[in-house]
Amino acid sequence: MTINVPPLRERAADIALLANYFVKRYARQLDKPVDGFTESALAVFANYSWPGNVRELQNVIERSVIMTQERRVAVEDLGGQFASIEPKPDTHRSKRQRFDRAEVMDALRETSGNVSKAAELLATHRRQLQRLMRRYGIDRAHIE
Repeated sequence: MTINVPPLRERAADIALLANYFVKRYARQLDKPVDGFTESALAVFANYSWPGNVRELQNVIERSVIMTQERRVAVEDLGGQFASIEPKPDTHRSKRQRFDRAEVMDALRETSGNVSKAAELLATHRRQLQRLMRRYGIDRAHIE
């Protein structure tokens, strides 16, 4: 049986979810108070081609958690390969972030229906996620 998984560069919505997962994992392992990324770091991630796919993302985040002295990983902490990448204005979510139903469902599945943790994964506020759940008709009890 063959399972075809598209490259990370074709799954832009997954980049932030994976990045947040890995930053929390390595912060816990390294006992560092790092809890996320700056907006510009996430924008640079979205504009990078990720030739090494998820493994490259994982390695970049591990290295950045080691290097950062702040609570949030900034572009400067990512390494030289990201220094020349400019965040494109159109890749930033608006101040009021917009997530599609699939992104909300993925975050809720990842956190077993925990709305607060899913909101952290999406880098949004819990109340905003609850509004999105109502808008999309998502019931926590029916998360697979």
